[in-house]
Amino acid sequence: MNVIQTDQIDIAFITASDMPIPDQETHLILDAVEGMGLRAGVIPWDSSTDWAQIPLVAIRTPWDYFKRLPEFLAWAMQRNETDYDPDFATS
Repeated sequence: MNVIQTDQIDIAFITASDMPIPDQETHLILDAVEGMGLRAGVIPWDSSTDWAQIPLVAIRTPWDYFKRLPEFLAWAMQRNETDYDPDFATS
């Protein structure tokens, strides 16, 4: 997986850091988003990412969440409390 500069993407699709095999559909959604003129990336939910730099975070394939449910839920709650731009989806 490529290193992604978070200040250079509009949408982050969340995955697991230990995905054994990348799913075969992710490239389709990345291509579709990029075809709309937006920049997208796939980032593990437990990475040391500055999530406040990303206007939209979408859960995609975090398949390890159930092994670390309290940690995943805490991460999700922190994303919920981050001040995202509510007009992003309509701009």
